[in-house]
Amino acid sequence: MSLLGTGAAIQAIRVHTPDGGVDTVLGYPTAEAYRSDPYYMGATLGRYANRIRGARCEIGDERVVLDANHGEHCLHGGREALSSRVWNLAWLREESQAMFEYTSPHGESGFPGTLDVSVRYALRSKALAILLTARSDRDTVVNLSNHAYFNLAGSGDVRDHSVRINAGGYTPVDAEGIPTGTIAPVADTVFDLRQPTRLADRLGDVAGGFDQNYVLDKDRGASFHFAEHRAPLAASAVSAETGIRLNVYTTQPGLQFYTGQHLGDPFFPFQGMCFEPQAFPDAPNVPGFPSTYLRAGETYRELIVYEFDFPEVDYPDAGPSGTERGR
Repeated sequence: MSLLGTGAAIQAIRVHTPDGGVDTVLGYPTAEAYRSDPYYMGATLGRYANRIRGARCEIGDERVVLDANHGEHCLHGGREALSSRVWNLAWLREESQAMFEYTSPHGESGFPGTLDVSVRYALRSKALAILLTARSDRDTVVNLSNHAYFNLAGSGDVRDHSVRINAGGYTPVDAEGIPTGTIAPVADTVFDLRQPTRLADRLGDVAGGFDQNYVLDKDRGASFHFAEHRAPLAASAVSAETGIRLNVYTTQPGLQFYTGQHLGDPFFPFQGMCFEPQAFPDAPNVPGFPSTYLRAGETYRELIVYEFDFPEVDYPDAGPSGTERGR
């Protein structure tokens, strides 16, 4: 895999196959291109992944005005987001682990508090674990995620991929993509992906494509253990062309699934899809959603794991940090 300091981003993940390997993540060929990237390509999202209605929220007794970069709303942390910053490479260990750090000053994109953020990447056999950590000197809101675009075929689009998401609920949105504040069952809707579903068979029923936050089930079967954290299985995808499978594990309560319909030059629509484990969009303004409130001095920790599998390739044993099948 390849990582970049700009946005602490994933540039490439190559999965070994009998034919040599497949590049499973979209990326630009040069680091310079990431500095003006409009697609959040492989980037670490924050300070708040996804949308905050009206670019405003209340933190304690304080009314906070954020950067409105998506119409009147704040998207992925505004124009001064973590995805646009150059992070410091804190350390690199045995070419299998790397830690990036960034200090977001008080008021960046309107968010209160000086926020110290770190992203730890660790290769574990056939999996990539991403540990997201943050601490603030003032009460604030935090919601971090990763925005890698996956194409398990390595070329073409993702319509031949089958996707499954372990979620019995979702958060309906208005015309601007902002949650209405309710949680609805996916049963009998186009958003029901609880069974493996070929995207080509479902995209015609979804206006434009998927860009939806799913409410992950609490009991999700298999889990992945890393750094004293247990991340249940959230979603899986498989390419009909290559047979490569992706399993997504996370400690987060939600998963934004996006099929890349808005990609443009040098990419094209539906060339990649995103599985963005995160808290719910607009949670600071919806009391019934899981809280994204971070008190001063407390530590935010969330785990994301992208696990790859190709049946005909023998991978080394993952050891104690590998996957735990079953409960």
